Amino acid sequence: MKHKEATDPKCDRFSKLLCALLESIADDQDWQADPSEWSFRYIAAHLATVDRDCYLDRVNRISAGENPYFEAYYNTGWDFSQFALSDSLRAWKTTRKKILELVDALPEDKLLLSAHTQLRVRLQCLMCCE
Repeated sequence: MKHKEATDPKCDRFSKLLCALLESIADDQDWQADPSEWSFRYIAAHLATVDRDCYLDRVNRISAGENPYFEAYYNTGWDFSQFALSDSLRAWKTTRKKILELVDALPEDKLLLSAHTQLRVRLQCLMCCE
């Protein structure tokens, strides 16, 4: 069953625009507006890491009916300097596609399942697609 929310063209369009923007500056992937800010390389690696290590796992566990509890997810302080921007974007696109396809294939009753977080937020699968 298809779910308009999971396949919202705005979500997909935003991801594609962000990828195109980051790809266009791949030659300058280590540029930073300020030394305290992340470089483009770090931004791309962050996107790939969050989707892979956080959102994909959360969607799988919620849709399995575990009613899990999740600690807050942070990947600040990580060293992403070994990841090429183009590799991170490829990984992000692949994982993002998996997440959207997984949520898109869920029956309505699975979309209503939820998890709880350390921040006292009730999390549902569709929220991982935003």
